[in-house]
Amino acid sequence: MRFVVDARYAGPKPSGIGEYVRALGKRLPALAPDANLNFWVRPGTTAFASGERVSYETVRTAPASLRT
Repeated sequence: MRFVVDARYAGPKPSGIGEYVRALGKRLPALAPDANLNFWVRPGTTAFASGERVSYETVRTAPASLRT
């Protein structure tokens, strides 16, 4: 199974939602070890989840924008 998580709020200066997304991202690999997890992040975001099935894709569009 593959999951894509819009984690743009977890950017370089995370908001309240961003802190929630970071905490969720840290726990998801252990909760779903067979799942492929892809996180959409903003440029400059540090990795918050790790694992062999975790990947990050940089998305330059701001969260909640019309281009999303």
